[in-house]
Amino acid sequence: MKMLRAALASMALMSSFVAHASLVGGTALCNGHSLLRCALPGGLFSNFPYAATNVVSAASHEFDILNTNNLLIFTVDIGVNTITIRNASAFTPDLSGFPSITIDDLDWPGFPAGMITGIALATSGVATSVQPSTDGSSLTLSDIGFGDDFVTIDMKHTSWALDSSATITLTTANTPEPGALALVALGLAGIGFSRRKRG
Repeated sequence: MKMLRAALASMALMSSFVAHASLVGGTALCNGHSLLRCALPGGLFSNFPYAATNVVSAASHEFDILNTNNLLIFTVDIGVNTITIRNASAFTPDLSGFPSITIDDLDWPGFPAGMITGIALATSGVATSVQPSTDGSSLTLSDIGFGDDFVTIDMKHTSWALDSSATITLTTANTPEPGALALVALGLAGIGFSRRKRG
């Protein structure tokens, strides 16, 4: 019975790890281009040229996106499981022909094998596209690609209204740290042992 309790406790511990997976406290890399430059807040470049690495914070945004004159166009704010791009300029940027930006090397502290398995998109005030995007609208899921630890946003079909934003919500699959897996294995072994003892 003690082993059964230990198994249940370890499984509860594992489920709590999965439920609390968060990007906050991890690091992220913003990869830009000569036309869309990723920088730290305040316009500081940490990985020149056109890229920046920062620790994900719940208190403020992680990256500034600058134009060729190093003027602020967008901010990028990474949350627990979201990436929000907001127009921070005093004008409506026309990004026709502009390249994509990539938020890369995302990691979930405590989950070394965390990976992105899906995305959802919500937009506010993103204007009608200057050129038709692949499905005829402005910024849609078809303009966003992803892999295990990165998200790429194709900006070249979009024109952003003042104060507009786009929030990408990430669906993730997380593998806990080895210590958590060892607890679960021990618990399952205990269940097997107690059943064998009864029989």
